[in-house]
Amino acid sequence: MRPTEEYLRDLTLIVFARKRIILGTTAAFVCAAVLITLFWPPTYTATGTVLVKSRQLSKSPQTIESTQIRVWEVDLATMTTEMKILTSKELIEETLDDLNGRGELREGERLDHEALMGMVSTVMGNITATIVPASNIIEVSLKGKNAKDTKAVLNELLNKYISFRSGIYNPEKASLFFKGEADTFESGLRSMDKEKLDLADAIRSADPALEIQNNLDLRKTLEQQLDTARQELNNLGLTVSHLEKQLEDRDIQFFSSIENSAINLLSAKLQDVYLEKTNLLRTFTEQSDRVKSVGEQIEMLYASLKEEVTSYIGTLRNRMKIANDQVTLLEGRINYLTQRNIDLHKILVEQQRLSNQEQVLAQSYQVFATRSEEARISSASTVDSLFSISIIGRPVLPTQPSFPRAEIVIPLGLIIGFILGLSLGFFVEYFDYTFKSPSDTMRYAGMGTLFSIPDWSGRSV
Repeated sequence: MRPTEEYLRDLTLIVFARKRIILGTTAAFVCAAVLITLFWPPTYTATGTVLVKSRQLSKSPQTIESTQIRVWEVDLATMTTEMKILTSKELIEETLDDLNGRGELREGERLDHEALMGMVSTVMGNITATIVPASNIIEVSLKGKNAKDTKAVLNELLNKYISFRSGIYNPEKASLFFKGEADTFESGLRSMDKEKLDLADAIRSADPALEIQNNLDLRKTLEQQLDTARQELNNLGLTVSHLEKQLEDRDIQFFSSIENSAINLLSAKLQDVYLEKTNLLRTFTEQSDRVKSVGEQIEMLYASLKEEVTSYIGTLRNRMKIANDQVTLLEGRINYLTQRNIDLHKILVEQQRLSNQEQVLAQSYQVFATRSEEARISSASTVDSLFSISIIGRPVLPTQPSFPRAEIVIPLGLIIGFILGLSLGFFVEYFDYTFKSPSDTMRYAGMGTLFSIPDWSGRSV
């Protein structure tokens, strides 16, 4: 238990030692919270609720030739659509325009177009629509600086929403809307087809995937040929280097390893004459006429042999040049195929992207074309809307601001100030390297303590 008691004691000492920072920070945040509560412009929130419910059966797209029917149920997509309509710019603009025309905004003040558009943007930023969990109810909230205007705008918005929505879902207008959307997606499909044709024309390939595979097979063959050509070039270089070193050698070289008929013939003659000279030297001296005559033959034959070898080296150098040109050509061809495959792969990726977009556009086109036909049939049958809307909660005049609220802001400022002050106190204490207790003198300085006098902060001095 001793270490725990020491830690608690140290923590308590830190709190008392840095109480100015802790209390000062806490007081500052509390003062700021009080000032916000007293002087921050109040924001009021008006709230209304809307119920969305299924009302009738609708014929399926196959009703043109059959009598199959199905039930339209309220799902998440329907609720999301209704929320989008509630917070749409067109609905808000129409609402504010009517209120402005009746002089019910800003205490009867008539706003010009620019000011009205500014207010539309403000309302769009302050309005929220959420789905009440486990229900078909949409809760709409609007924040504003003026409680009366906030309540009036939201109330008028709900009224306009009923008529605005019925206009959207009116079968005759819906038919035109869905047909327009279907035409838009059909145009997108045609544009997508043109992009595909442009890609195929740019790459000059009817089937990029097949061409990539063919290029890979061809590249494998070319790489094998390149390895062979490089090996041949390397062997020729080694042979030329070896022969040049033999030519520079002062000793007689017979070059019998070279597969060349002329060189082999001269080499054989040179070996015979050289052998003859060796046999003569067993009987005669180097100064004898017969030995000298044979030596001259050896020199003549060796000179001819060296000329033939030099010519043969020239032939090898020509073969090296041809092999080097072949290596360069094969490398260029391989690099071209590699780059071509990269370009084709990019085209494949782009084609896949276009195919995905085309699939989405085709699905959207099918949906809107189907909805257009359903709307046309519904219009001919004078069928009502698929869903009914009921306003179950009208906005009331807010009596208390939603922000700032003293019962929330002041305790929050107290908590944040205390936590931040405590953190600052521990931070300052952490970087304070002075002795804080009698045991520190022995631990860090190796000096004993005769006595200590606690100061007002709880420290020993």
